Amino acid sequence: MTVTLMVLVVAAVFAGALMRSMFGFGEAIVSMPLLALLPIPLHTSVSLIGLAGLTVASLTVFCGWRHIER
Repeated sequence: MTVTLMVLVVAAVFAGALMRSMFGFGEAIVSMPLLALLPIPLHTSVSLIGLAGLTVASLTVFCGWRHIER
């Protein structure tokens, strides 16, 4: 993988994570089309988005657990 490709992958995942952080959904809707344009395998893209989604959701719950209404 070249440095340019890594930067583009990180930018696509960041755009999706930003969408999920702001609106609560839409990470895969934004990230997957952008990653599909890059020369990486589709199953790698799906795994990456799944891992990124889990990470963003975990960090959101960890940072805002005091604001959760039970």
